[in-house]
Amino acid sequence: MLASTNGVRRPRRRPTENLAVTIPIDGRLRAGREANALKAALLRHLGPHPSQIQVAMVQQIVQLKLRLAMLDQRLIAAGGQFSMHDSHVYLAWSNSFVRALKALGLDSPPDAPPSLAEALAAGRAEAPGAAPADERHNSAHGPP
Repeated sequence: MLASTNGVRRPRRRPTENLAVTIPIDGRLRAGREANALKAALLRHLGPHPSQIQVAMVQQIVQLKLRLAMLDQRLIAAGGQFSMHDSHVYLAWSNSFVRALKALGLDSPPDAPPSLAEALAAGRAEAPGAAPADERHNSAHGPP
């Protein structure tokens, strides 16, 4: 299909198949290990069953963190001097990073329910006038 702009016909561009542009993460490098650790920590924060939306947000957060780290390296290499463009990009990515973290949720995940043994132990400790487990076990069989 051809598009027309000012009478000039040119072919339309098709959108790329994968619109997500990601930085490949190499786990052998320090930055890759840190990115994988951040991803694991965020997924742990979300609990055992994050939604696909939450997983996508985690991936976006990791990508933003990698981009910020690249700009940090550029700032160090430049002796602490950022161009105006780099400064604007850094601030935009930094704000996006913080907003994404807030959208993901700042609350800690719910505590895991206690195990059966913990629940039973807590129940014994809370029961008023409850005899210790050894005494109840012996008294169930009658007097000695």
